[in-house]
Amino acid sequence: MVASLSRNRRDLVAFCGFVSPWFVGFVLFSALPLLVSLVMSVATFDLYGLRNFHWVGLAHYRFALSDPYTREALEDTAIFTAIFVPLGVVVQIGLAVLVNSGTRLRSVLSAVFYLPAVIPTVVSILLIWRVAVAGPDGVLDRIYHVFAPQHSVYWLGQQGRLVLIMFMVWATAGLGMMVFLAGLQNVSRELREAALMDGATRRQIMRTITLPLLTPIIFLQIVLGLIASAQMLIQPILFGSTTGSGGSPFFYAPAQGADLLPAHIFDTTFISAAPGTGAALSWILFVVVLAVTLVLFATSKLWVFYGSD
Repeated sequence: MVASLSRNRRDLVAFCGFVSPWFVGFVLFSALPLLVSLVMSVATFDLYGLRNFHWVGLAHYRFALSDPYTREALEDTAIFTAIFVPLGVVVQIGLAVLVNSGTRLRSVLSAVFYLPAVIPTVVSILLIWRVAVAGPDGVLDRIYHVFAPQHSVYWLGQQGRLVLIMFMVWATAGLGMMVFLAGLQNVSRELREAALMDGATRRQIMRTITLPLLTPIIFLQIVLGLIASAQMLIQPILFGSTTGSGGSPFFYAPAQGADLLPAHIFDTTFISAAPGTGAALSWILFVVVLAVTLVLFATSKLWVFYGSD
């Protein structure tokens, strides 16, 4: 009995030792910052020493919601998400079907389509996309001149939202394609062969067999796309134009239609020096994403098909 107790104690000590790095990291880098941001959203104080601490209640939230720039950022974020998420899923499914079609170039296509997923965001924007959309000499404008020689489009200034959507679809297509490709390879070949023998076309098989079996992956990619939209910070800043003295990249003018809420939170907190309002905006964004996610989970029973259903 004593030996058993000592062994259990050793197992407990070993378990705590293995878990402690994760637990300490969670407390220091997740739980504590969340608690501090929640306090910052309902109080004002000097961050360097906690002096002049005053509770302000929901004042930061009221100010944030009454700010016209916040409403504009919320609108831009909602429009961006409503276009990017479904378009990204459609592109990912299309690429997965193309790669899964049995072509001899399957390995090459997989590598080419997955390449954007391994390119760092800063490199892909500054060295590839900003060159493609830069002024009258950019690649997109040269293509546009083929159809409209007399006109030029300042893509970042006039079509910033479109550029950001195209970039995100391009950047997320590879990883999503691999996920859908794994799902396609798990679709029962017997079901498709039986449907072909019954006279079904490939389009009908895709609509009635393949897509229903892919709905759990579609649901996953929609949720991940929603979360990605709520974390769009670096991309709008890099696509924006610098306006501060000395050309500092932290003083930026967002591209038209691309002033997303995370970038607005960054601007409010660090550029406008209003950390309380920035914290309130962060919690507003969290509540909105949580509400939309809960709605997705509640409605998933109506359209997501699982093999055990």
